[in-house]
Amino acid sequence: MRRRVVKSVQVVLVAALAVVMIPVTASAQEPPPPMDMPPPPPMDMPPPAPPPMDMPPPEPMDMGPPPDAPMDMGPPP
Repeated sequence: MRRRVVKSVQVVLVAALAVVMIPVTASAQEPPPPMDMPPPPPMDMPPPAPPPMDMPPPEPMDMGPPPDAPMDMGPPP
């Protein structure tokens, strides 16, 4: 008799848990509300061009002679 009561209580608790959890789980899977963002561009369009720059391109830096160049020791003594 006691075993039957425990089993009945377990069944009722599991059913109550399912009744509560099913709507909670379903509401968690709903998409979030839309934000104030523009829609993404279509995939077949190229990305927008970068804005034009008002600065001239940087000049190349003078790095000196290459590392494998012989050192200039000056005239021989």
